[in-house]
Amino acid sequence: MKEMNLQEESNQSESKTVFVSGIPYELTEDELKEIFTDCGEITEIKMPKYQDSGKNRGYAHVTFKKQSHVNKALEKNKTTVKNRYLTIELSKGESEKPRKVDYNDVPEGCTTVIIKNLDYTISEKELGDKFKPCGDIESIRLVYHSKLNHFKGFAFIDFANPESVKIALNLNGKELKGRKMIVDYEETKPKKGFRFKSAEPSKFNKEYQQILNKKRRKDK
Repeated sequence: MKEMNLQEESNQSESKTVFVSGIPYELTEDELKEIFTDCGEITEIKMPKYQDSGKNRGYAHVTFKKQSHVNKALEKNKTTVKNRYLTIELSKGESEKPRKVDYNDVPEGCTTVIIKNLDYTISEKELGDKFKPCGDIESIRLVYHSKLNHFKGFAFIDFANPESVKIALNLNGKELKGRKMIVDYEETKPKKGFRFKSAEPSKFNKEYQQILNKKRRKDK
């Protein structure tokens, strides 16, 4: 009985969500659910869609009731659906937990925070409005997959003042669009595989605005 309890505690600490990519764009949520029906009870499916066409964006998060259901779902990796191979893996963002904030750890002069476990439909404006009370924002960088072209669920915010970073850390564990954010300071340079993009000119991206203004002056 004791071994069973320990196993149950271990399962609770693991992610019960899988990330599915390579989904055919015309596949519906019901069709995706049908693929995993024999794995076990599904508690939630998050499949972002394009606003104009209504088609899915090629990826989704599927959450199961039990860890054993997740294991069965992972066995379906590389399943062929409408001539496409599905890539099925554990959702990394879902398994992360907010750590305790320690202001003493923040390096002197650090002006950047990284925010993880973000909703996959979040906009730059929504994220900026949430962190605007922390201080002046220089730029917001939403991170996209270099090949699959989907938002990876985390972003960087560059502040004008180092003190803003410590204020921003107070948002660690707070909810935004139904998900608990993981907020930490960041002092390393972005990895080469990261791709950033801004859907439109934003008041939260001063560098982008400066480039846009220069271009406008040249066009005149």
